[in-house]
Amino acid sequence: MTRKHFKEFAELLSKHTVTNQLIIDLCQIFKKHNPRFDASTFIYYYQDKKTKFQNKQNENGNKSKFGKEAIKEFVENMQQ
Repeated sequence: MTRKHFKEFAELLSKHTVTNQLIIDLCQIFKKHNPRFDASTFIYYYQDKKTKFQNKQNENGNKSKFGKEAIKEFVENMQQ
């Protein structure tokens, strides 16, 4: 898988309600398929798209809280 594919996944996920755990699980799978995969870049891209999508849908005050906590969880899970 390439950056293009990861971006497509992030854009798709940003349009749906997903849990942090799902994002973390996907990051682990992506890392297996591409050792150069960067989870923090993926998560920030997802968060940016999620925020833009929500703003476009006029959902005020309900922005994604995903970010540093998810990256920290991902790193901790990878070390186990």
